[in-house]
Amino acid sequence: MIDKITWDDLSLNEIYSGLNTCCTSAGEDFLYERFFDPFDSNREDFIYLIDNKCIKPNKSLNLVGKLKKYKFKECLDKISNIQAESNIKHYIMILFVILSFVLIFVYPGPGILFMFAAVSASLVIYFKEQRLKSGELYAFSYIIKLINSITYFSGDSSDRANAIIEELNSLKKKLSNIGRFSFLIKKNVSTDGNPIDVILDYLRMIFHLDIIKFNNMVSSVKENSDEIIRLYELIGMVDAACAVRKYRDSLSYYCIPEFVEEKTLEIEDGYHPLIVKPVSNSINTNKSVLLTGSNASGKSTFLKMVALNIIFAESFGFSFAKSIKLKRCSIYSSMALRDSISDGDSYFIKEIKALKRIVDAADSDETIICFIDEVLRGTNTIERIAASSEILLNLADKNAIVFAATHDNELTSTLSPKYENYHFTEEIKDNDISFSYKLLQGVSKTRNAVKLLSFMGFNDETVKNAEKRINSFETSGTW
Repeated sequence: MIDKITWDDLSLNEIYSGLNTCCTSAGEDFLYERFFDPFDSNREDFIYLIDNKCIKPNKSLNLVGKLKKYKFKECLDKISNIQAESNIKHYIMILFVILSFVLIFVYPGPGILFMFAAVSASLVIYFKEQRLKSGELYAFSYIIKLINSITYFSGDSSDRANAIIEELNSLKKKLSNIGRFSFLIKKNVSTDGNPIDVILDYLRMIFHLDIIKFNNMVSSVKENSDEIIRLYELIGMVDAACAVRKYRDSLSYYCIPEFVEEKTLEIEDGYHPLIVKPVSNSINTNKSVLLTGSNASGKSTFLKMVALNIIFAESFGFSFAKSIKLKRCSIYSSMALRDSISDGDSYFIKEIKALKRIVDAADSDETIICFIDEVLRGTNTIERIAASSEILLNLADKNAIVFAATHDNELTSTLSPKYENYHFTEEIKDNDISFSYKLLQGVSKTRNAVKLLSFMGFNDETVKNAEKRINSFETSGTW
């Protein structure tokens, strides 16, 4: 499970865009929700559908399509907000109109007058009561597409596939009255001159056919809202499974996760899926990890790689690695925060709020794995090291595994032995810098910020004076 901050930190919107080849809005919504609630009641069926092509949607998903104007929840809300009305007055008007036609053959003169009066009254009531709105009609249209699509689903002989198909058919039977005679509802009067459409338009107005059907559909949708939501969920699950399987098949390699009860994390040759030529790394730990290393050496990418492997293991049943073993957990991060003018929060305030939510989450019984990049970077060095030490030690004592990256090597001693030290490094040679991006054990012994100034074109005087200041501080301990 993740939250919105972690979604943004890990660029999951970009990951989701690559993953999302769904044909329906139901599939898109189901796929999105996997990130935030991976262990719901649909998990086993969903993972099974990804691993086994046991249900063939055929043309059903294209028939359903995607919502363009509203979200599905908005569609249901629009219908639920409609005041249900009785059709009795409409049935009475129908009766009067029919009687007027019969009366013409018995008493032609009075019958014609009565028919004129009945039809006129019917039309007046029709235009007064007519309340078909585009939003509600759009909602009904999509619900009917969902119901009609069930016809085209087919499954293999597996028990799980049969159970899903049976549930779909059961829902179709229960909801069939919603779509029956739905052609009677039409938003606008025909203007193309088609005689059949024109006649049907007048019949709708005289006999209130669309209003009666509309009222019946409103009642049916309200009475069966749980079934409609479940249908949307099932079709979304099948669609999302097809999209995830397609994405997984495009990977250079992946693995099926092994979930264990003990608090541990083992990843072999994990990689980041957004990097074209990724460098793989492995980690095997049952305690928290502190990363040190120079700028651009790979610390942040490593944190994101580990987090993504855990999220995909839990949400989709595979990881970007050769193997992964882990305990089920929630994921929290504080990595790519920004200040907010609209909220009135500075960067530092945003950061401590993000860290506080992690500390609060660690107080629960649920295991969490959290990722913190440059903890408390928004404040001065002395307070940063002091406060960072206490926050990270506090988290390590709770039901959490922490992955933290820092440029403050002082933390490597203050956090020992509760944190394992790893680092990334670089090689500077011939006025050039190169990175291996491989995770190494121990504490970083290098730095490259001033060298990077030189490589980026800063003048030699600036670079040399910066190096002098460093040497002076290391010798005297003062600036």
